[in-house]
Amino acid sequence: MIISLIFIAIISYLIGSIPFALILSKIFAGYDIRQEGSKNIGARNSYEVTGKKWIGLSVLLLDMSKGLLPAFLSKFLNGSIDCALFALLFAVIGHNFSAFIKFKGGRGLSTAFGGFLYIAPLVPVIWLLLYLIARIIKDDVHFKSAFATTLVPLILFIRSDKIFSEYNFQGLFALKYYPYISILICLVILLKHIEPIKNQILKINQK
Repeated sequence: MIISLIFIAIISYLIGSIPFALILSKIFAGYDIRQEGSKNIGARNSYEVTGKKWIGLSVLLLDMSKGLLPAFLSKFLNGSIDCALFALLFAVIGHNFSAFIKFKGGRGLSTAFGGFLYIAPLVPVIWLLLYLIARIIKDDVHFKSAFATTLVPLILFIRSDKIFSEYNFQGLFALKYYPYISILICLVILLKHIEPIKNQILKINQK
């Protein structure tokens, strides 16, 4: 079991580490998005820097596949929700701290979104609803993302049995660690939102 988990962690991390935003932006538009715009290696920045919708959409779908693929492949090694989430955790870590670009990366939302679409489709729905609610408070992308990502773990912890078991269509079986692994995934994402939110606060104070 330990060897299987190590294998899953390595493969998932490597898949998550592929910097699709950087690759597509550089090949098809000649931009190094690490030096442009928000400097974030994700779909939004790749679109804003290149001005090409198809690049932004392609990056979004590819980044989502980085979460979905490891979660799906883990089913053949274990078949549990815990194992699929474990794979997704390392895919998100890979996306946010890629070994291919000196441990830099994106913010992990698209990758997590793709993985949760397979593991527990209700999670992305809850996240999107919270994102829309946050817009009423403050229409800032970092605030909305952080707001939704902060509240999702609380909801998962309270109603994880319903969200993961009752609405599980993949035949995955639940062990006992899946609420905690879900929270870890959200924490890894939140780590990448601290700096942007801090910058927004500094801008407001300067005004």
